[in-house]
Amino acid sequence: MYIEPRTPNFELPCTLHLAPCTSHPKQMKCPTCGNPVPRETVVCPYCESPLSREARPKPELVRTINVKQEDVPAENAADRMETMVGNAKAAGSKVVILIHGYGSAGLGGATRNAVRHRLARLLSERRVRTVIFGEDFGPSSSEAIRLASDHPVLLAPHVFGAQNEGVTIVGL
Repeated sequence: MYIEPRTPNFELPCTLHLAPCTSHPKQMKCPTCGNPVPRETVVCPYCESPLSREARPKPELVRTINVKQEDVPAENAADRMETMVGNAKAAGSKVVILIHGYGSAGLGGATRNAVRHRLARLLSERRVRTVIFGEDFGPSSSEAIRLASDHPVLLAPHVFGAQNEGVTIVGL
């Protein structure tokens, strides 16, 4: 049964694919009316039925965000990182692995420095809980051990103890 929306506050990019939509993974199917709705929706805008917690996706607890892009000023990368970290936190993520690179000469690039400076500000404003530089994320850091024990995916060899200066781990 297809019900016309009353006044949806969003545009659906596709009404052909229903949940789980592999072409548009941010959509799911309303179990009541069958219309595609964004996954974060709590009430269906078509039939106004509440969507159960089971119908909504579980948050991705550990996200990887790549802010390293060619020909993008460092300050723009830091702005983009701040927005993406805020979005990850709002979506329920607990940890973000930020890939910012370490600089083309290996001496600490502008993007890395801008991102880390912005993270220091976010930490002081209590918008993030912890910031651990990749080169410090290993068995010698009690905070790294705590995060890795809560989120075992962080124990992967390319993350835990890798001493990678091109990444920073952020606890949300």
